[in-house]
Amino acid sequence: MKVAWNLALQCHKSPLMMRKLFKLCSTLLELCRGDPGNKGRKHTCLLMSAAACLQAARDSTENQEKVELLRETLELVDQTRAVAMAISGGNGEESQASVLLLLYEFEAKILLGESGLEGIFSKLSKLKQLEPKTFEIIAALSMNSKASELYLAEEALRRAIECHISQEKLDYCQIR
Repeated sequence: MKVAWNLALQCHKSPLMMRKLFKLCSTLLELCRGDPGNKGRKHTCLLMSAAACLQAARDSTENQEKVELLRETLELVDQTRAVAMAISGGNGEESQASVLLLLYEFEAKILLGESGLEGIFSKLSKLKQLEPKTFEIIAALSMNSKASELYLAEEALRRAIECHISQEKLDYCQIR
């Protein structure tokens, strides 16, 4: 497992290879079910695999390959959430990983032209202590998509402004 993990980290220039190795690492962890820490490790492997898969989709120049990678990203997001639910006992704790999974899901769906973006945005909006950058990313993705989800971009920018204003110390350089 350690070898697959380390090899995956070394393949940062090849998202496709990185994805394969993190998935392999996850599969190897399934073989060692006796170790209680393996669920957390598997969660991390799946999260990294989803990130690598999404990056491979961004880099892909072939439309069919891009669609397949985006669909695989969505599958990996679902698998990662299932492991997270098993770890937390089904209470769906909020974490940085849950924010990343929502962002990965949003990007994959918007690039695929799928519906359900409002639901993802709503879930993100309900999370506590989000960084303004999260909503800025949603706005940028919404503007750069084929569908150009202007209403989501506008709402995301409003939320980003609200986050900036609610911070104890306003960082003017970050707002630029």
